[in-house]
Amino acid sequence: MLRSGWPASPSTPAGTGTNTIKKVLGGCVVQETFAGGGASPLVGWSFSVYDARRKKWRQTWVDDQGSYLDLAGGVKDGEATLANERTDPDGKTVIQRMVFFHIAPDSLDWRWESSADAGKTWKVLWPIHYTRRKTDRAAGPAPCRRPEHAQLDFWVGEWNVTDAGKTIATSREEKAEGGCVLVERYTQSDGYSGESVNFYDAALKKWRQTWVDAAGGVSEFAGELKDGAMRFEGESHRADGRRVLRKLVFTPLAGGRVRQFSQASTDGGGTWLPHYDYTYVPR
Repeated sequence: MLRSGWPASPSTPAGTGTNTIKKVLGGCVVQETFAGGGASPLVGWSFSVYDARRKKWRQTWVDDQGSYLDLAGGVKDGEATLANERTDPDGKTVIQRMVFFHIAPDSLDWRWESSADAGKTWKVLWPIHYTRRKTDRAAGPAPCRRPEHAQLDFWVGEWNVTDAGKTIATSREEKAEGGCVLVERYTQSDGYSGESVNFYDAALKKWRQTWVDAAGGVSEFAGELKDGAMRFEGESHRADGRRVLRKLVFTPLAGGRVRQFSQASTDGGGTWLPHYDYTYVPR
């Protein structure tokens, strides 16, 4: 549910309304369906996507009062901002932006504001307070909204996988089952491929990964986020019956990249040797 403040213009009515947010297209797009309140309720849709090339969020908004907006921005210091520029009939440039702040599990504040002096000062045009509806919580994946379930989200995306600078594979990681599972789909240029499911086990307070590949190999890992990296330990079973102990570390890098470093032991953990050292680069 949303509760809006004073109307700044006929297109921003005061009152209460609803806003339904969901992920579509395999989690690649955030779709908004807005139904405002007041004497002349505003109805609109938006579609938001993360542009990995520009490393920005982008949103397109349309409504039943003829508005069309393209905005871009990102998240910083716990607030999300999306902005654009328009030119008034008198030739002046005006910056418009929406700001999401006071973000909590079941509520947030939002405001639409503008600046006519290149961002030096801002005029709030429309403030809204959002409260999650109980029906949404009952229907949604409440157990997987906790921060622990987002600890591996830095790996979500579409990637070129490089080994010593050479691209050897593509990989796609996406959230599924209401955010409770992170699914990996990995394909090398030589035909080797595999998939994994990754999830936070609240009972064990550990992350777990199960990997299966096209060569008949399977792996089981458990781990935790420590010192800025997701650190797994586990065991791989080859199709020929061999068992190999493994260590697997995922580390977020600058530029939105991710390092995946694997070590292996064939002597019960007595010695550990590098297995591979891959870098995931946003596609």
